[in-house]
Amino acid sequence: MTSFNKQRNIAIVVDTFYPAKTSAAIQILDLSTALESLGVKVTVFVPNSDLKKDLDFSEIKGIKVISIRTPQIKNINLLKRAINEILLPFVMIRRLKFSSFKKNTFEGIIWYSPSIFISIFANHLSKNSKCKSYLILRDIFPKWSVDMGLISKWSPVYVLFRFFENLQYKFADNIGIQSEGDFDYFESYKKKIKKKVHVLDNWRAKPSSQNTNINISNTILRNRKIFIYSGNIGLAQNFPLFLESVKTLQDNKEIGFLIIGSGSEVIYLKNYIEENELDNILFIDEVPHEQLPELYTQCHYGLILLDLKLETHNIPGKFLSYLYAGLPVFASINKGNDLEKIIYENELGKYSADNNHNEVASKMLELAAISYDREENKLKSIRLLEQRFSPESAAEKIINTLYGIT
Repeated sequence: MTSFNKQRNIAIVVDTFYPAKTSAAIQILDLSTALESLGVKVTVFVPNSDLKKDLDFSEIKGIKVISIRTPQIKNINLLKRAINEILLPFVMIRRLKFSSFKKNTFEGIIWYSPSIFISIFANHLSKNSKCKSYLILRDIFPKWSVDMGLISKWSPVYVLFRFFENLQYKFADNIGIQSEGDFDYFESYKKKIKKKVHVLDNWRAKPSSQNTNINISNTILRNRKIFIYSGNIGLAQNFPLFLESVKTLQDNKEIGFLIIGSGSEVIYLKNYIEENELDNILFIDEVPHEQLPELYTQCHYGLILLDLKLETHNIPGKFLSYLYAGLPVFASINKGNDLEKIIYENELGKYSADNNHNEVASKMLELAAISYDREENKLKSIRLLEQRFSPESAAEKIINTLYGIT
């Protein structure tokens, strides 16, 4: 295990932090805690449009957090959001320069992307501290937006986003991608960029658990084997294909589907359920992150949903949460996604890269027909989590990379 003769101060820059329920917020909390266990003193910088003052200093679960007042970037139209995100790092730099914290320095800077824009602020901290930096690269943006057909690669907006994307690769001394398959994306880059890139597996700490007031046995899904999805309900999750599959299984009274979350496609989801009078699926708004483990004990399978048009690779945080709960996984994912190999080699469930809802429904029935021992499945999953997907593993790899420790 990595250890230091003296305490190192490291800054982490992220666009959202706990108690927010996003994967990034939870991952960075887990990583910060793991880094502190290695003797690192962590300071998290996060933008916050709700602040009344320019900077706010707080401590969240033992982690020092500096929130900086910035323009709003959530729940606004796309044009205004793009403008505000571009302005965001410059506002953060300005506010920090006029604060009592401006002279503080660090021995390393870590930042999490997306967002592609905060790299400017991270680079400011790195230059000011004369230290190395590490980019945790998860979703590759704007490529996934092009894959989804949200923007054209010939549009001025795409050119602008690509500029900021490439800027973060230039700024970073090290780049941690989440999957082997994402190396292909960097093949077109110059050697100077490519040599910075290596795999940093996703991570998730064992979640704490709180009681939930949701009792599935008191809902329309009582006495069924439950497939649960918890997370973002957006365009990248391909809910049209999933809902068509659920509709196909409407007459099957043995399985049901529980969807928990928020996002741009919630209205579409609710309308589809109502218009088709589906009684095998239940939607619930977001629940506290700490209540999910208790809810998972009432379920039988975890759902991963990704749009088939995506060309990048993704190991979602919810996948790791399902493993902690001992849930076999059903994944509807883009063909060739590295998640296929993980699921197959470790016998963690079933997956489909088919765009036909009948085929997807058939694969889910296959999984539901397999008997399994919950505790045995949990032990097998936890072994994989500890070996490959723990916050401690991620923290050690980042530290060893930043400081050249072998």
